[in-house]
Amino acid sequence: MQARIQRAWLLFLSVVILSFWATPGTGQAATCAIVANSADDTASVIRTSDDRVITSVAVGNMPVCVAATPDGQYIYVLNKADGTVSVIHGSDLTIADTIYLGTVPEGLAVTPSGEYLYVVNAADETLSVISTFNNAVMATISVGSGPSDVAVSPDGSRVHVTNAADGTVSVIDTSQNQVTETIDVGHTPQGVAVSPDGDYVYVTNAADDTVSVISTIGDVHTIAKTLNVGHWPVGITVTPDGASVYVANHLDDTVSVISGTDHTLLAPAVKVGTGPADLAASPDSAYVYVSNFVDGTLSVIRTSDQTVTMTVEVGHGPRGLGLCLGPDEPVIEKLKPRTCVPGEAIRIIGNHFGDVQRDSVVHVGKDTFDAASERIKLWTNTKIRIKVPAYDCEWFKFDQLKRQKVWVTVYSADSNPERLKILKPAACTCACDLNGDGHCDNLDLNIFSEAWDRPDCRDSSEMCACDLNSDGICDAVDWNLFYQDWERSDCR
Repeated sequence: MQARIQRAWLLFLSVVILSFWATPGTGQAATCAIVANSADDTASVIRTSDDRVITSVAVGNMPVCVAATPDGQYIYVLNKADGTVSVIHGSDLTIADTIYLGTVPEGLAVTPSGEYLYVVNAADETLSVISTFNNAVMATISVGSGPSDVAVSPDGSRVHVTNAADGTVSVIDTSQNQVTETIDVGHTPQGVAVSPDGDYVYVTNAADDTVSVISTIGDVHTIAKTLNVGHWPVGITVTPDGASVYVANHLDDTVSVISGTDHTLLAPAVKVGTGPADLAASPDSAYVYVSNFVDGTLSVIRTSDQTVTMTVEVGHGPRGLGLCLGPDEPVIEKLKPRTCVPGEAIRIIGNHFGDVQRDSVVHVGKDTFDAASERIKLWTNTKIRIKVPAYDCEWFKFDQLKRQKVWVTVYSADSNPERLKILKPAACTCACDLNGDGHCDNLDLNIFSEAWDRPDCRDSSEMCACDLNSDGICDAVDWNLFYQDWERSDCR
């Protein structure tokens, strides 16, 4: 009963303060989903290959919507409470910039060309046009009352804005940045999405429990159909193949599925988490991701049979949802044109946010890294080095930010001396544990001291045991890292 009362209060709050939801567009082949957690001011990043949360990015106050450029270079998170957009580097998931906007921004969308970002400002009743080149506001367009969400046509020629307070959709000509049409839809329109061919615009009418299907064919927009869906529909998305339209019904915890060809309702609705808010479809149309606001989860729907295949825990109050390309995959660089002998090394460098796994095979001089079985985390912006002493090849990495080192031992296979195989991974938390035996002792001190005394380790890019932060040189930073952990009792 208490949960139902809380949800009824959320419904009332939605009507009174026009706290409406946003719907993302889709880009090219995505490797991650990113969801805005409105209650803890973060954005969770989920790797879509295995539906795992791999990191969380701190953004502004009350993030509610997410969009990304088609090339994946930038991700935009709209922060409603402080009127800003956090701009995130797609390559390493760090904050690149902060854009300051109007009052109570609600929804955002990026043009297919990636040149412009459109943001609706609910209290100002305007649409901000922002250049993604310099993150500057280029124009401000007056729209209807209580604008909620925005979507761009596939050719970038038109922008559609839902106006929740007056039950309309504003159509903007992007060449002139002017409203050319105003379409009457249902009560409290919120989410909006456009079909891949641009022929139809879909609008959720929360107070009516309906979806308006708007035809863009011809000189004027017309209402082609109105469909009854679940209770209080908010987010909406169209699969990239145009076959299906998915609607998040916030107050009955379901997702309605509509045929993209004849616009009929496909029954039954899919049961998801509590308080579904927003949706995004994978580029291959195989999956639809749903953010569940009340229980802090992400539901993954397989579109072939409308089955929830995974429920992922994210942050608190997840709302806006989008897809991203994610950081770059690692590359393997051959440093010396010889096989596994003492002194030889290969280096993996990249903004990789995924995993290297046990029994992985590294081919020297090749740019492939096969992975299978037990995972070892490689964090963003770190250099991974494989070293080859007299007997075994040893590999380690230390992440200065997360203060976590991972050590594995590799060997040169007799049948193929160019193949290095990871044998025994183990994790520790102390930078001074250079031999990977789980604690810091005199053996580690000798390893560090011997490397520190080598002149080539102090002024060149040789790979040395004392280079703990993997910047290519042993210096005071590495000295401090080693002895800072050496003084820790738990490391000894």
